[in-house]
Amino acid sequence: MTSRNFILVFLLIQTAAAQIPKSFAGAIAVPGTHVSLIRLLDNFAASCTKDKNGLAIDQLAGIMKSFNAEDVVKKIYDSLFSSIGDVDLEKLEGNWYTIVDSSDVHPEPCIKTEIQIISRAPFTGTFAVKTTTYTGSESKVYTGFGTQTGPDPGELLIATGHPRERCPYLPVKVFASSPGAPYEYIVLSQPLKHPTMVWARRSEILETRQKEINDFLERHGYMSPITALNSRLQFTNVSWCGFQ
Repeated sequence: MTSRNFILVFLLIQTAAAQIPKSFAGAIAVPGTHVSLIRLLDNFAASCTKDKNGLAIDQLAGIMKSFNAEDVVKKIYDSLFSSIGDVDLEKLEGNWYTIVDSSDVHPEPCIKTEIQIISRAPFTGTFAVKTTTYTGSESKVYTGFGTQTGPDPGELLIATGHPRERCPYLPVKVFASSPGAPYEYIVLSQPLKHPTMVWARRSEILETRQKEINDFLERHGYMSPITALNSRLQFTNVSWCGFQ
């Protein structure tokens, strides 16, 4: 292992451990015995495309295999999923507006995403993802996909189809006003906590939830992750985007 990789993994371990909320100690959702943490990471890596720039996902997978893999992956897993349990796929269906984003990956100021379920069974499913980006008077449409392969956090992957993305996203937080209500916003990220974005059902969500969302992103290390120190997340008021 190179010294650069060793330092990166060390920082990931220390940061991940520090960001696990004390109130969740002992209550973090842990995968069932039939799915190992290493396999969850392998499934994520298999869904990525090769990237010659920056830290490629196969390099990350190599780090995990060569440096106390299970311990490293567990700390990353706990840090990512300490605030989420089961995700109801039906509550993901419909239109979403990106209100927080990594602008180095998505330079477009206005992004709308539509999710349509294709098939669904208990704890599994597939769905289509349609992403529309707006830049001034120009709009572009990209098609992606999503899969749910089990009930555990990390088993639901969302690929938006955006050409600058190399890997799918993982839901790390969903919010609903009550247990039976639809999701109002969802935080999506990746194992290195970059890129990250927040989807909302309504453009007005920032009027009531911006502080709550910002506090979560800061507290859990998404706002300025150690793997992208020069890329701070940006809030976007999408009410002016004129979505149809």
